[in-house]
Amino acid sequence: MKKKRLVTVLGVILALIIAAGIIGVIIYNSKSSGPSDFVIEDGVLTEYTGDAAYVSIPKDVRSIASFVFYNHTEIERVKMSDTVTNIGQGAFYGCTNLKDLTLSESLTYIDDGAFGECDSLESFTVPDSVQFIIEGAFYGSDSITEFSVSSENVAFTSVDGVLYTKDLSAIVAYPAGRTDSDYTISDGVNYIAAWAFHCAKNLQTVTIPDTVTSIGEEAFYASGLTQIDLPDALTELGTGVFFECTALTQIEIPQGVTVLPTRAFSSCSALKSAVLPEGLTEISQMAFSDCSALETVNIPASLTDINENSFQNCTQLTLSCKEGSFVIDFAEELGIAYTIVE
Repeated sequence: MKKKRLVTVLGVILALIIAAGIIGVIIYNSKSSGPSDFVIEDGVLTEYTGDAAYVSIPKDVRSIASFVFYNHTEIERVKMSDTVTNIGQGAFYGCTNLKDLTLSESLTYIDDGAFGECDSLESFTVPDSVQFIIEGAFYGSDSITEFSVSSENVAFTSVDGVLYTKDLSAIVAYPAGRTDSDYTISDGVNYIAAWAFHCAKNLQTVTIPDTVTSIGEEAFYASGLTQIDLPDALTELGTGVFFECTALTQIEIPQGVTVLPTRAFSSCSALKSAVLPEGLTEISQMAFSDCSALETVNIPASLTDINENSFQNCTQLTLSCKEGSFVIDFAEELGIAYTIVE
């Protein structure tokens, strides 16, 4: 009877200490996955049927197939056995409450969207063994504030918490949960990976080194950019590269860029002006669609192809083009204002 009373008293005391904030405690749902929750075929985890908050990947799993844990919002903790070498496309996509992740020390491959939209994940540690991280692996995980990589990893490195390839030729992922308003990409980088700055809403300016020649798909999608200077060496922009950058007010495209891709600046609702270079040959579909504040765009003489919805819903727009340009007929047909310049 005395032992029971002592335990009860200690429990009350501990509860009071926690309530007072003397001890920091992270409380997780205690429900754990069991063997019957997994469908495993020849070492590949193909299906998860459980609903546990804590998932422990069985030791006989070598690979996690695509979308196995897709939208399992009940998951808070994941621990992988060291037999796992591959994580498939979208494997944990939409696990919005996942906050504690222990990866396999044998992991070599992380596919596109593997940890996309994991809104509660605040840090990510890349194991030494990882050799491949496919672009967009962390798509929309906008609470991550730091990527950590051991110096023993031969493929990747972390520079002040930002994920790069080991040789610093590419920036792979910027932690979108950071509160910094500006960032300078490391010197020597020549490629900004797809979705690298995706949803970095606090980021207003990014300084890009002169060595960058290519920017991947939706690299700055829905970021907080207000301005950005593109380097002269740039030759390629990915689809939707600045899609939904709603604070961006102006843009100048360097001379080496010949194609403005689909949705390049779509839904940039604060964008007022765009300067296009001689040498540009194509403005793809919806490149400037829904840019409701867009007032001026110059049309270079080199342009040979423009899509009928390139400027869809740009109600304030006046195009500047040269006498004889085919764009005059284009503008008249679509009811877009234009001026003739020498």
